Amino acid sequence: MKVKRILDVVMFILLLFLMAFFNTGQTVHEVLGILMAICFIIHHVLNRNWYKTVFKGKYPLLKKVYIVVNFLLLVDVVFLVLSGLSMSRLLPFLSFMPVSLARRVHLTLSYWGFVLMAVHFGLHIQSISRPLAKKFEDSSKVVKTIIFLVIPYGLALFGLIMFIKNQLIAYLFMLTDFVNVDSSINLVRYIFEYLGIFSLFGLLTYIAIKNIKKT
Repeated sequence: MKVKRILDVVMFILLLFLMAFFNTGQTVHEVLGILMAICFIIHHVLNRNWYKTVFKGKYPLLKKVYIVVNFLLLVDVVFLVLSGLSMSRLLPFLSFMPVSLARRVHLTLSYWGFVLMAVHFGLHIQSISRPLAKKFEDSSKVVKTIIFLVIPYGLALFGLIMFIKNQLIAYLFMLTDFVNVDSSINLVRYIFEYLGIFSLFGLLTYIAIKNIKKT
């Protein structure tokens, strides 16, 4: 379990740096992308028992949600890797599609993958937050409010503003072939902006799952 948690944290950090492509440059982006692909494979190997449960038992709404999100994320990452390798300078001998097509596919799937990973995280927030809640069970009400309400909801609100500001709708629905980047934004700020967007989709998923469990 500890190895899984460490791997999840590493993948989350890699994800944020991968979104900061224009700050890191292509070579670093490719290296991080390859590392992410390796981590993704290891993640699925470590969680292989989950696949054994997919075809067993009944299919309540919550289980269907988990299956659909995981399937979409798997397909997204596979094509994300294939399109990335098709444009690679480090591995130019690996090409699976024309560069012009690969560029459009990679751009769109990068943002869908980011959103789906945030949703995937949101599906597991409850299990992740339990150990954290135990650590702060003796803390004051003010501390609990800050940690479990102010910070997550504040980040999500900031993420909503950044989602609009960074025009993610245009990238998600192929309304543009290029990413508009403000060159004045440094790496730290860019990562923080996408941390907020990740929090937004994670929190929305957590709220939705909580309501599904109630019904």
